[in-house]
This record gives sequence, structure tokens and C-alpha cells, in this order.
Amino acid sequence: MSHNRTLIFLTALGLGFLTGLPASASDYQPYGPSGYGIGEPSRFGELQLFAPDQFYEYGGFQQPNEGYWFSADYLHWAIPSPRTALIGHPGEGRETVFSHFTPDADTDVAPTPYQGYAMLDTSDFSSRFTDGQRYEFGRMANRQGIFFSFSRMNNAGQSFSGESVYVEFDDAPAFGPQWADLGPIDPIWSDPVRSHLQGFVGVNAATGLPIMMNLPVVFPQFEAENRVDFWTLELNLSHRLRQFHRGGNLEIFGGVRYSQFDESFNVLGTGDFFGEEDEETLEAELLAERVGPLGESFWNTRANNHLIGPQIGARYFKQWGRWSLSGEGRFFAAFNQQSVRQTGRLGSINRLYDEEGETEEFILNVIYGMGPRRFSHSFHTSEWAPSAEARFEVQWHWTRNVAIKAGWTGIYMESIARPNRMVQYRVTPTETMGIVRENNRQSVFANGLNVGLQINR
Repeated sequence: MSHNRTLIFLTALGLGFLTGLPASASDYQPYGPSGYGIGEPSRFGELQLFAPDQFYEYGGFQQPNEGYWFSADYLHWAIPSPRTALIGHPGEGRETVFSHFTPDADTDVAPTPYQGYAMLDTSDFSSRFTDGQRYEFGRMANRQGIFFSFSRMNNAGQSFSGESVYVEFDDAPAFGPQWADLGPIDPIWSDPVRSHLQGFVGVNAATGLPIMMNLPVVFPQFEAENRVDFWTLELNLSHRLRQFHRGGNLEIFGGVRYSQFDESFNVLGTGDFFGEEDEETLEAELLAERVGPLGESFWNTRANNHLIGPQIGARYFKQWGRWSLSGEGRFFAAFNQQSVRQTGRLGSINRLYDEEGETEEFILNVIYGMGPRRFSHSFHTSEWAPSAEARFEVQWHWTRNVAIKAGWTGIYMESIARPNRMVQYRVTPTETMGIVRENNRQSVFANGLNVGLQINR
């Protein structure tokens, strides 16, 4: 169910419960017309926004309010960063060559390969504070009540960039017509197994044949971005116990809750396509160095976590004069419906063609093992995701029904899919990139401060 439809449905359901609650005993009118008059009670109980606070009634403690109530909070929370993951295939990489050989010069020295490895990880992503809002609305009558709650954190995003970034791939052997189109290849210095990420690195002067070896995937300009969107809806029935002897009050409640935790991990690798030089005069090897072996590539992975289930909770509060304290806890028995989707493209410039579509002369450091590839992957599953929430607040009562408050909230969620660890860096004859399905469970602890206003609670 979409965000807007879910919100409209739960709001309408909550209003239906509110209007259906029985009237409190104070609403009873034993005589007189039932309409307008001096004795007509307020439909909102005894709600008088600017009535002075009554600290004690008949020598006892302040009695809690009844009737309709409302609260609004500004949130300033930290959304934790995901666990660190390599940007690239983990472990020992391929032996690769990036050549500065000039095609016009003869050589009989084989290019020297070096071991590739993933250069960057996501440790630059850190827990960042972001703003949000929380609104709650309900009614309490004869110690029975109902309330609706909605909270949302504004989109939390962060990014980092780099230059000449190496990204390692799991490169499977390639089978296809792309190699047959190139004609004979030097069998002495070339890699014995054809794979996708191989390209031209030089010419064997003895045989006059081109040398094809694994190329490193290097992006002259590189940027990674992580974005989080988090919101929650809940609807609860509540019961307020009789006031304790020392003036404390306890409410217990239960209902249904829906939370959505969405996260995107986006990567863009580009090159200075032609720089300031004219395309027609730019030398081939300079073009290859500026664009990079895979040209302009990107991969975007998004994980949607839909948590829904029953919840139970309790709230304790007590007032001393104009000050009161409250503590609140919730347990959310959630099932997480996960949906992960990945889209992207590897390589915008891999081979150069003439107007008839025929391959032109060999270009240094340009991949010939595959052309540009677009890809799309998806993954859906369900996970048991128990969650909990705690709140602590202090309120200052300006009047009996209006209070200013500040506090802290913490939310813990299990089995959350976070996309940075779910990216599979691979190229095969039939697959490009992919989703690591077993990395779909991380814990999240979001917490921070809130300040706000409450009316008649």
C-alpha cells in the first residue's frame, strides 16, 4: 500500500473510533434542553486552553486530563550509517595492466601486470542528524481512549567522491563473437583465457599481433551516495489505570503499527570525456586514459523495508506543580516485507566504431571483451523484525491544558535490508552486477531529541 493511501486509511479509521467512544460521565445532563445553554458541556470535555493550572484538587494530586488531546514535536535524530562494505568485489582481484605503450613504437617487452583490489569502501558514510516531525492525536474518556501517531524523518543523505578510483569485478570467462571479430591475438603475452574486461595494451614486435590482457576498471571521477527515508504510522487503544497513591499515572495500550525504512545506495563513475581538447585531434591513448576502461557507468540499489504488525506499550507520567515527567515504551512485533531493486549500466564507451559499424583500429586501454550493458535485478522476501521504542520527556505546564515539552526517543529495529552490502560486482556471459541476497539483515538504532507542544494530555 502506498504512503498516501496508508495514511488516509489509518486517519479515517482513527477518526471513526474517536467519534464512537462513549461520552464521559461529566457530559451527562440530568435536566434542561439538550442543545445550547449555560449548562451545555464542551464536546472536548473540560478543555479550556487558557484556564489556570490546578495543582491539587481537594488536597490530592493533580488529576490527569480527559477529552480530546493533541501533541506536535520537532525531531532531531541520528540515523545510523550502514555497516561498512567494499565498493568492488572482495578478496584478491585480477592481475591487470594499464598500458602507456605508444602504438607507433616497436616493443618486445611484455607489459607488467599488477594485482588489482577494491580501493574504496563505505566507511565515509557516518551517522548524521536529520530533522523530522511527529504528530499525535487522540481522546481519553472514562479512562478509555484511542490515539493515532505519525512521525517522519526528512530525507537523510550523504555522499563522498574520489579520483582515479579502482573498482574490482568478478570477471567470468567470456564466450561470444566479440573476440572472433578482432582477428588473431598474440598468443605469447596475451591472457590465455578470454574474459569480459580485457583490452588492448600493446603489440608484440616479434609477431606483430596485438596483446590483450585484463584491464583495471578505473574511474577518473567517482561519486557514491547514500539516502534514507523513514516514517511510521500507528493506531492504538489505551486504558488508564486509577491514579496511584503518590500521584503517578499509568496507561497501557495496544494496536497496529506500520513503519517504512527506505534506503538508496547510488554510485556514478565517469571520466572527463574529452576535456578541453577537440574530439577530432585528441589522441586515442589520451582518450582512453580520460574516459577510463568502462567509460561512464552507474549502479543504483534501493532497499524498501515495510514493517507491519501488532504492538503493545505503556506510558507512566506524574506531575509536580507545573512540571511533569513521563516515560513510554513500545514493543513492535513486526514482519518486514523487503523489496530490493538494482538498476544501472556498465560502460558507455567500450569500443570505437566507424560509420559502417566496423571496429576501428585498436585503442589502448579500451575494453573489447564486452559492449555497454544495462542491467536490472530485484529481490523480495519476508523477515521477522522485532522492534522496540523508548521515550522520556519533561513537560512544563503553561496552563492546565497547554504544556511545552522536550525529551529523547530511541527506536531499535532488527532485520533491515541496507543496500550498500547487497551489491554484487560481477560480469558473466549472461549477468551483470547483481544482489547479494544473504546480506539483507542489519540492525538499526535511530535516536535523538524532540521538542514540542501538547494540548490537554
